[in-house]
Amino acid sequence: MKLIPWLITLLVLALLSAAASAFRQWQNNTPAIASEQTAAVTAQNVGSLWYRPTRQVSGVLKAPQYLELTNELSGTISRLNFSSGAVVEQDQVLLEIEHQEELARLQATEVRLAQQQKTVSRYQQLYQGQKVSTEALELAQARFSELQAEQQVLQSIIAKKVLKAPFRARVGIHDLQVGQFLESNKILTSLVGLTAYSWVDFSVPQSLPELAMGAEISVRLPGQSAAVTAQVISVEPEVSTQLRQLRYRARLPLPQQQLRANQLVQVDFATGEQVQLPAIPTTAVVRDQLGDYVYLLEKDQTGVLRARRQQVQLGARLGEQVLVTTGLQQAQLIAGEGAFKLRDGLRAEVTNTAASQLVAAREF
Repeated sequence: MKLIPWLITLLVLALLSAAASAFRQWQNNTPAIASEQTAAVTAQNVGSLWYRPTRQVSGVLKAPQYLELTNELSGTISRLNFSSGAVVEQDQVLLEIEHQEELARLQATEVRLAQQQKTVSRYQQLYQGQKVSTEALELAQARFSELQAEQQVLQSIIAKKVLKAPFRARVGIHDLQVGQFLESNKILTSLVGLTAYSWVDFSVPQSLPELAMGAEISVRLPGQSAAVTAQVISVEPEVSTQLRQLRYRARLPLPQQQLRANQLVQVDFATGEQVQLPAIPTTAVVRDQLGDYVYLLEKDQTGVLRARRQQVQLGARLGEQVLVTTGLQQAQLIAGEGAFKLRDGLRAEVTNTAASQLVAAREF
């Protein structure tokens, strides 16, 4: 009876030893891959985008017709024929400075001029009949020329005191009043011509390629999302000494009436030829102190996807896509979301949502 407990103990030990041996054999027969660390990521093929390098600078809208209205002669305003901000037509009288004295003198001169013209005609007839001397005829002709010159001087003075619009324009703000005395050469207001087009002046650093005459640029006006195409029509013959920039002028096919002179605009222009570059989502880019890189997903000898770190150089960002200048080729499979969890050689598990995205490279 005393041997029974010992037999039970020996039986239990034998069972435990057999179980341990079976577990070790199962563990040895189980593939190591079952316990290997895995990272779940999305994946997609590298696409491509057509891209043309551009540069963005600030430009200024200029009115093709613009002047500051000034009075050459002093005097009192006798007539005011325009209001602030109004549109005036070409040759419209804007302002008159008192010139009644000049008008009276002109009228008297014209009367004397008409009388002297009759005298010259009579002297010419008498001279032909040899009834007056050559000297008398010449004196009469000289007096006629003097009166003509006096007439032209008075007409010029009156014209300078009657200011007219040289072109159709919008007038600036002014504080002029009838009866106000004006000193000579005083700036009265501004005139902005209402042309069917506008100018855009902008400067380009000398380090960039020069723009050719007729080159197209994109102009983006404040508050408008759509850009307008303009054409380069002139270029400054020299580079500025301070900023080392070359100044250009482009013709913008928008009426000046819709714009504001001296308004700042955004100017975009091409600095190179159009090229096709690999494009990847921004979520695929991982950054550290060594630079930018992505993880390629490649199958090993057993057909398992593994990550391989690939250094890249990035170009322009276009929305949610970023261009790659070096380091990748179209159609290569890369990790997207979750790429930060990867390292070289780590097994990658593509999620179901990403598996449906494993398609051929897109062409744009």
